Amino acid sequence: MAFPVLETARLRIRPFALDDLEVLHRILDFELKWSGEPLTRQDRQEILEGNIAAYDLDVPCGWRAIVGKGDRCLMGMVRLNVALLTPDVRALFVSPEEDPVGPFATLEYYLGYALSPAYWGRGYATEAARAMVEYALVEMKLARILAETEEANTRSQKLMRRLGMQLVKAPRPGWPDRVVGLLENAEG
Repeated sequence: MAFPVLETARLRIRPFALDDLEVLHRILDFELKWSGEPLTRQDRQEILEGNIAAYDLDVPCGWRAIVGKGDRCLMGMVRLNVALLTPDVRALFVSPEEDPVGPFATLEYYLGYALSPAYWGRGYATEAARAMVEYALVEMKLARILAETEEANTRSQKLMRRLGMQLVKAPRPGWPDRVVGLLENAEG
């Protein structure tokens, strides 16, 4: 299942290209400091190249560029990633007697997003995330989507709530305190 270009009223959510490197590097590594200390341009290029190469795997996940429909400026990124959900995090949402999986990690889709601060406060992140969630739940028919952020990141938590996610604190040893959001597919 190839992941299509998604369009909203104001945005296009498309695959990244190497031409996006400079702006993406500025947004993730200097404006947002996503990895803590900024990655080098070469490190960011290698990560971007890996994500672009993954498009050929025909798996409906990975990074996508958020661009304005009119000016086509790169604003940030949104992604669906597959990750293992550990039993301790799953237990935050499902009681042990309701959990059919038991003590095993499960593959889940996580929603991620990052937007340049120049575009904050205008609903772009919500619009892009909502498009990804709708595609994941309606077209991919996922049972649920998760997202996570630092406890101090109230902007991200507000976005998760706007998407209809249930939020719970999920502390992890060695990490800043985390908040995990869960959105169940009402159709599935």
